[in-house]
Amino acid sequence: MNEQALACRERVAGSVLSRDLVLKLLLIVPCANGLAARIIAKIHDNGFLSALASSFDVSAIVWLACLAGCLLLAEKVPGGARNLDLAAVALVFSLCLVPILTLNWAALTIAAFYVAAVTRDGSPLYRASLIALAITGPMAWGPELLNAVFEPFQVIDAQLVSLLVGAGQVGRSVEVVDGSARIFIAPGCSSFHNISLALLGWVTATNFFASQDRARNQVFWCLIACSGVLLINVTRIALIGLYPRYYDAIHGQPGEVIANLLSLGWIGAICLLGVRDELRKAV
Repeated sequence: MNEQALACRERVAGSVLSRDLVLKLLLIVPCANGLAARIIAKIHDNGFLSALASSFDVSAIVWLACLAGCLLLAEKVPGGARNLDLAAVALVFSLCLVPILTLNWAALTIAAFYVAAVTRDGSPLYRASLIALAITGPMAWGPELLNAVFEPFQVIDAQLVSLLVGAGQVGRSVEVVDGSARIFIAPGCSSFHNISLALLGWVTATNFFASQDRARNQVFWCLIACSGVLLINVTRIALIGLYPRYYDAIHGQPGEVIANLLSLGWIGAICLLGVRDELRKAV
């Protein structure tokens, strides 16, 4: 009797909402909500034109990942929504209503795990959920991790910069080459910030083009992408140590723009190189 009642309730829920709509909204709503909050905050702080020029403080890789995820949502999921689907919607949407941005990205994390668990492995919706999960890296968990346990990363940064500059390193600081000052690596300047973007680029490329390459090869290209962006920022900090009189130009503009463009180009090139066979077939 209980089984019949449960089946009846699921049929009623399914007749109102399609499972296709519910699962896709689980990914779209928290992602759109988080991006909207970032856009509104940036416009409020800097004005629309300045915010637009800075891409609303959202990396181009994140925007491309969102586009790739949306294109993968074209697949239709048959059947009606199940009770567990509706429970997931209630939880995810409730977290989105709380005015704490981290909880919004937590909602997308939960949604991505849920959609991945209930969809067919390798299906477009499954791959879209993996991209959505990776988006939470640069948008939330990467910065949160660095803020929570920053000191070990800071020391590694200082050690790498010291090797390039050839000057002394003490804890989280490096001496400039002429000995006139020391460089202290602040949380926002860590070379590890862009690693989450490299991971997102790799996840996006391998899932959008449905890479059939062996896991070992995929991890190899991912490590190359991560190592490259790490080296680019370490080199930028090292240049400050070698040429301290040009601190403003290297640390500010145009140094920041050049470093970001190099990182973006490196991530894009390596990730596409890693899926070159799939890309060739798609073209």
